[in-house]
Amino acid sequence: MTEPGEARNPDRAHSLDVPLGPIRPRGGRDVRAWLVTLAALAVIGTAAGFAVLSRPAVPEVPAPSAVARANPRPVSPSPSPLDAMARVETLPDIANVAIAGAPSPVFFRRVGDDAEVLFWQPGERGLRPLRTIPDGFAGIASAPLIGTLSPDKRTLFVRGFDNLTSGQPDRGRLTSVDGATWDTSRLGGTFGWAWRPDSLAIVVSAGPATWLLVEFRDGTAVDREIVVDPRLEPLRPRQPGLDPPRVTPAGFSADGRWIYGLKSRGDGTFLPAVRVAAIDGSVETVAAFPISGPEAIVLSGELHATFDPVTSRSIDPRSIGFLPERPGQFDIHEADGSLAWSLGVESVMSASWIGNGRLVISEATRYPNPSATQVLIVDSDGSRQSPMLTTGPVTGTSVAGVFHEYALVGIVVERPEQSVLVCVLRLGDGAISGLTLSASELAGLQLGGWLP
Repeated sequence: MTEPGEARNPDRAHSLDVPLGPIRPRGGRDVRAWLVTLAALAVIGTAAGFAVLSRPAVPEVPAPSAVARANPRPVSPSPSPLDAMARVETLPDIANVAIAGAPSPVFFRRVGDDAEVLFWQPGERGLRPLRTIPDGFAGIASAPLIGTLSPDKRTLFVRGFDNLTSGQPDRGRLTSVDGATWDTSRLGGTFGWAWRPDSLAIVVSAGPATWLLVEFRDGTAVDREIVVDPRLEPLRPRQPGLDPPRVTPAGFSADGRWIYGLKSRGDGTFLPAVRVAAIDGSVETVAAFPISGPEAIVLSGELHATFDPVTSRSIDPRSIGFLPERPGQFDIHEADGSLAWSLGVESVMSASWIGNGRLVISEATRYPNPSATQVLIVDSDGSRQSPMLTTGPVTGTSVAGVFHEYALVGIVVERPEQSVLVCVLRLGDGAISGLTLSASELAGLQLGGWLP
């Protein structure tokens, strides 16, 4: 018997797997934490016509020149605590309608030690079960943890944060629905992974310059350590609070023969650094990643919130998120670290590369307690398109991922009731469909990519 979704073409299942923290709706802050996790990938290095509400009062900004830095826009002051307590937030009225050709976002959550995999097809009511991965969480503490599903959604990798709770190396577990498992306690304080497009291998970061390549062979999982050893000193001074320089798995080649790696500069931005032969672990330095042919990179999904393989540009994490270091401006850097362009903004809560030099961003009038938010595309020269989605007062709006010109957007409200509107937005024409999830439905839910 074919499970829901299995009739889909597996060759197209190059999902953008977005690893996010678990959702624990025990109060308003926990629902807000789900919104924070939607945009967290921009920090840890990892998207018209149907918008119902009127366009908010977020004035357009003329596009700066390719190398000019826009003057930071003054950030709107937050309301007083009394005003915040009296605040009423409302989700936009977006219908749950079918969108021709739209992919389905996938989610997973822990049920005992098993992993329940769910999906939502726009136009259908609620989340539907796809499959269960038995013992997917066995041996991993309940929280905190982070996880990712393979492109075919048949294998789960989860990583605990033992280093945060006990000072020990993090544990990781890989579990296939076919019964193959792999466990490790060798994961250091660096993060990152990439799936091979055929779902039969994953490479996991185990240290600043060490990767673990895990492959499925004859029903078992076999690992091999790869030492990636370019010079790790930062190209620019390290910024306080950001990760030390490291080499992060960026993705496999389309034919699975190569694994590409990004080098952190130490300031939160990245540049192409290496390619590693999957067959023997030999390392070559590269200045850019191929984007066509059998050696083209299939970028790991969480990195779409940081790095664009087409232009080798990076989002400056200091100008994005809920407490940006540089409020009022949004900076994009070239591969050599120079400024590509900068926007004067109110507050960019999240962003994701579309894959062709363009970005989709969510912008708010302020944070916390924005009076309005909007989702729009920014072109490769830094010019802004008209908003495709607008809201009134909400807790926040975040782009959680992009797949083949479709974006997954989460809109969160806390007052008077806690809920999230999950939207699939077609970036070409603004067609949109939305599914509202209550706090109880969000319990333990993590994002797991897409089904084509």
